[in-house]
Amino acid sequence: MKKTSGQILFLVVLLITIIAIMIIVKTDKIGFQPTPIPEFDTDAKIIDGKYYNKRYNFGIALPSADWEISYRQNTDSLLTQNSSLTLIENINLFAEMNRRDRLDTLSIVQVGIIPLNEPRMPASLAKQSLHETKQNFLSPDTIRVISDVTVTGMSKLRGAYYMVEFPEQSHTEFSVWLVMFLVQNRLCYTITCQVKSEEYDFLRSDLEDILKSFRIFGKINADYK
Repeated sequence: MKKTSGQILFLVVLLITIIAIMIIVKTDKIGFQPTPIPEFDTDAKIIDGKYYNKRYNFGIALPSADWEISYRQNTDSLLTQNSSLTLIENINLFAEMNRRDRLDTLSIVQVGIIPLNEPRMPASLAKQSLHETKQNFLSPDTIRVISDVTVTGMSKLRGAYYMVEFPEQSHTEFSVWLVMFLVQNRLCYTITCQVKSEEYDFLRSDLEDILKSFRIFGKINADYK
């Protein structure tokens, strides 16, 4: 009975979170900013708790001082998309945020870019990624789809996401994943939120703040066609 009650509570919390995320992404809280990135000499830098990437002209912020961030110093190249790999395997990782409790990591958020081989829509990328994720298990039905592919509805920066919970037998450290795809030209920006299911309620507002903070600042500086 206790286990059933806990599962119901977890589902309620996830439902509330999904609604909140949909509100965030459908009201242009994640989006395109024509203003330039702050001036600095390196390719990437953290200023006042926000990570900026000058070459690919995007930024994302830490939700609080409780989070840590690590990032690539040199961002002058992208590995081209390999169609034999999954979309997640094709991500060029630029930054990773971590929320820890002493030696225990509660959640990680990874931000990266996939240079697309051809023009794609974010919804089709999200559908492909969800399908690939299911195929990683012998029985795809064992992955619980908390939120199917949802288009963000943003006018200036198109995006789509899905949210899944991995089965206990998968021994995945972070069982709840929310994967977001945002496309500008032929660059696909990805935000992958991973969190332990028992910590989701505690970290929900932090993850929402991270998603809200993502911005693309005007024209991309990279020599990418």
